[in-house]
Amino acid sequence: MEDRIIKLPGYSKKLASKMYGGYINLDNNKHTYYIFVEAEKNPKTAPIMFWTNGGPGCSGLMGLFEEFGPYIPTSDKKLKYNPSTWTKFANIVFIEQPIGVGFSWSKYKTDYTSNDELSAKDNFQFILQFFNKYQEFKKNKLYLISESYGGHYVPLWANEIVKYNKKNNNILNFKGFMIGNPYVNYISGSAAQIESYWGHQKLPLHLWNKFTKKNCHKRTTRKNNKCDNLAYKLVNKVGKNNPYAMDYPICVTGQQDNLISLYHAKNKTVKKTYKPCIDTYTSKYLNRQDVQHAIHAKKPPVKWRACSNISKYRYKDSHNSQVPLIDKLLNDDDLKDLDVFIMSGTNDSICGTVGTQHWIDKLNIKPKHMWKQYFINKEPAGYISTYKGDKNKRFTFATVNSAGHEIPMYKPQAAYYLMEKFINNKL
Repeated sequence: MEDRIIKLPGYSKKLASKMYGGYINLDNNKHTYYIFVEAEKNPKTAPIMFWTNGGPGCSGLMGLFEEFGPYIPTSDKKLKYNPSTWTKFANIVFIEQPIGVGFSWSKYKTDYTSNDELSAKDNFQFILQFFNKYQEFKKNKLYLISESYGGHYVPLWANEIVKYNKKNNNILNFKGFMIGNPYVNYISGSAAQIESYWGHQKLPLHLWNKFTKKNCHKRTTRKNNKCDNLAYKLVNKVGKNNPYAMDYPICVTGQQDNLISLYHAKNKTVKKTYKPCIDTYTSKYLNRQDVQHAIHAKKPPVKWRACSNISKYRYKDSHNSQVPLIDKLLNDDDLKDLDVFIMSGTNDSICGTVGTQHWIDKLNIKPKHMWKQYFINKEPAGYISTYKGDKNKRFTFATVNSAGHEIPMYKPQAAYYLMEKFINNKL
């Protein structure tokens, strides 16, 4: 196949499994770039997962090279094998979407404007076209996986699949989705930040009391300017700090920097303090001509960036809550089974665990096994809660102790453990 990647520059060993890179054309104009890595064992029967990073507008290749893919760039411009790669148990397709992100492109400027609804429809068309190209994987168990703004991308994407399956005799073997530290509603990405700072004792009691006295910690929309202004002051009071990994060094990824500019545009301290640095190796690697040639990245000459500055996105969509849609999917009488998994790194403030717990509590699901501690190498790693939805639908929530926004980056062993258990129904 023309998209087969035979060798990756900087990696001297044989690739651990088959790998493909190229474009899925959604129509005659939109060219969505992807990299598909087959599972290292039994790819023909292993589940297939479709991954996109958040943003909106951040490259899925960040997940490949910085989180849970098989190869990680190093400072000496080489690649090293990732022993915690999820491709040990799954086929994974890393997608650069919407158009304008990474190597994805169109010859029409209008295609560089997107929103939640259009993104969901394009992502769904991507899956249909992908299976036309790789038909031998069409019957594999299908999962959608993402993080951060994936809290918007994935529920809407899943809903497109569910609607299609209802009209086409469940032709797609859709099983469920996972989102890490999801931004699903306003409280999960705003008020939760202040509450997370308070919980980590980065704020004084008198300011936290002022915040709660105005009920700012309970608001669900961005309409309260007084709460916004107070929140900005409190974040500035925290000072120099990585909001995506509160107890880690001040170094954030492109995806994190993108969300900072989106949700804290008025916060001068944040805007001046944080610049992406951890994904420098990835950016340098993917902008090498020999690498782009090897992975079949053909597009107009635009420098690869972790998060796009040319893809225009309707940012007001970020204020729409996806909680009702998630609840609808979990209680859809016409949907026989669905597995939903939410992971939350407890060191993230922007999409903080406390906010995630708040919106999960609003779902119409029944608790089954609550707050069970789990261990990695005999050390406490977090807590797992399971719920039951309608019929055979399952909802699982897991915390990951001390993990930042991108859980596989900060706690790769825990992320591997949880995902492998999730797809095998062992959580």
